[in-house]
Amino acid sequence: MSDPHAAQWREWRAALASPRMHHAWILAGRKGLGKHDFALAAARELVAIGRTAPAGENDPDIQLLTHLPKDEKEARKQEKGEPFETKRNIAIEQVRGMQARLTTRPTLGAYRAIIIDPADDLERNAANALLKSLEEPPEGTFFLLVAHSPA
Repeated sequence: MSDPHAAQWREWRAALASPRMHHAWILAGRKGLGKHDFALAAARELVAIGRTAPAGENDPDIQLLTHLPKDEKEARKQEKGEPFETKRNIAIEQVRGMQARLTTRPTLGAYRAIIIDPADDLERNAANALLKSLEEPPEGTFFLLVAHSPA
């Protein structure tokens, strides 16, 4: 069976091999295509460059910004591995927390990946705050923005 993302993997790996890889990528398409899984796998490949061991499940150089649990009750469900309800948006506090981490170097290697999934659900203030990081990313920082409707 062929890989439905073969063309995207070729493009990603060609960019990794080039001397001037772009620091921000939009992974766009309708829900259910596997963009989230692609973003995680691509981020693991990126941060593993130059390391002796591959990137693991909870690699410190991969940060995921996504919907948080709706409240404390839902957060407890998440901790137990149970289904939980999420907030409707990605908040500015999450973006500011990510930006605070950008003031340090990557932990285990030369690269860090920030995945925002879905970027469509950033609050207006969170999107505006993110622009500064996108315009002037620290060296070795790459953004993967998952979008269901990039317009």
